[in-house]
Amino acid sequence: MQAIMESPIMPSIKVQDLDASKIDWMFVREIFIVSIFTLIMMTALEFFSWDEKWKQKLKKKEIKALYIEAWQVNLFHYVVLGPIAYAGAIIHHARLPELSPWIGVPGLIFTQGVGYALAHAWMHDPVRYAKIHKYHHRFSELTFVRPVSANATTTAEFCVAYITPIVTGIVVFRPTYNAIWCLVCAVSAANLLIHTDPEALPMGFMPSWVVTNIKHFHHHEKDVRAHYSAPIIDLDHVLGLSKTK
Repeated sequence: MQAIMESPIMPSIKVQDLDASKIDWMFVREIFIVSIFTLIMMTALEFFSWDEKWKQKLKKKEIKALYIEAWQVNLFHYVVLGPIAYAGAIIHHARLPELSPWIGVPGLIFTQGVGYALAHAWMHDPVRYAKIHKYHHRFSELTFVRPVSANATTTAEFCVAYITPIVTGIVVFRPTYNAIWCLVCAVSAANLLIHTDPEALPMGFMPSWVVTNIKHFHHHEKDVRAHYSAPIIDLDHVLGLSKTK
């Protein structure tokens, strides 16, 4: 039986179409869709939160340099790492039967949420923090926390905490292809939202089980021992991760 991936953006892709001897430009376009969506949304949120306070801060040479660097890191993740991981996941997905949406959708959401929270807490061990996660915490109250900092991480962190939980969820729970596309975009969007200034984007009305920019800014600016979960479901108390008193 042929496995077919139905995309909301483009015609279906069949396994036999993924021929390594020639370039399938429709497939290439497909693996960049999530990256393009994320880049457009990040740019929009950057402009949305571009207030006078930020303009004044950006005049500082060191802040401007870090901001440019963050854009460069983001583009590397969008153009290289993200598409490679997405391509591998959907090729593998196309070779296996899809599971029921009642299994696939919550399975992927659960795997991403638990996987990221545990990986995030693991990276806050002092030794691993210095090697893997410290770079992301350059974005703090001393510099800035903005949408562009959402995916500004080391390569190791992006692979371990961002890519692996999602790919694992796709491989294990095999949701429908449309569900994969929608859920990965939702995770990417939520990650940008929790890195957007609460003054520009108030999220205090959200229920306690949702990760908000208020919680995530607290992690970046006040207490790195709290709020490990991201970017959608707050699992800290369920997983026993919060180390605040």
